[in-house]
Amino acid sequence: MSFKILKIFTSGLLVVLFMPNLVLAENLLISQWHKTNYSQARAHILQATDQTISLAVEINIIENYKTYWMSPGSTGVPPLAKINGANIVSNSEQISFPLPHKYINKYGETWGYKDRVVLFVNVNRQQMSQQTQLNVAFDYAVCDQICLPEHAQFQLKLTAGNLAKTMSALRFGKFNQQITQPIAMDKSAIKQVAFTSPKQLLLSLNSPVTSDLFITDSKHRFYQHASTDSDHQTYNLHGLALKDGDENPALTIYYATQNGYFHTKISAE
Repeated sequence: MSFKILKIFTSGLLVVLFMPNLVLAENLLISQWHKTNYSQARAHILQATDQTISLAVEINIIENYKTYWMSPGSTGVPPLAKINGANIVSNSEQISFPLPHKYINKYGETWGYKDRVVLFVNVNRQQMSQQTQLNVAFDYAVCDQICLPEHAQFQLKLTAGNLAKTMSALRFGKFNQQITQPIAMDKSAIKQVAFTSPKQLLLSLNSPVTSDLFITDSKHRFYQHASTDSDHQTYNLHGLALKDGDENPALTIYYATQNGYFHTKISAE
């Protein structure tokens, strides 16, 4: 047997011998599926750098049903994640959402996702030199004409030290790219935002956007698009109307352009 053939044979044998360990290590980073008649969800560890552990929750939804963004629109409930376990810093969870889609039916306008979505969660660990047990409680809803609450429990384990990006992190790159990035108003697509009444908002653009605009504020009011003309877009405000002392609420506007996905924080005039 030539040296070249022996080298190839030896390399192949090593891959076969170590493959079970690689699969086992990957399995510890991915939870079991939480399955119902309407959806299935599972959690993945994507990366660990210093104190921060990055996770993803992958959700598959049956046809015609949807789940919700952090602001669900006129109806619905946003997803919530709670993570505890050995070496976890309490109440350090932060969820990041891809830009949602708008859905309108006879029940109202909702913001969220159909078919499949991946949500991203960062959580802090106390010591990177210690093993971390992650017990993830994840609440979400899947809705069509009725809404069905779901409560999933995921168990994951991370060894001490840093963890480079996993295969899951690479697979979910499309969804990660749709998480909006902050951009100052003077560099954004937003030209001007002004309230014309306690229940109506006018918005004008500097440049075209490639998605619907989604507007939120600290009071969790719902801004529903009403009309568009050549100069501006009109949004009707649902929920608590503006009151004295709240004439210029802090708004966050989420959108996409040909250059990426962004959000702009602004105080309306």
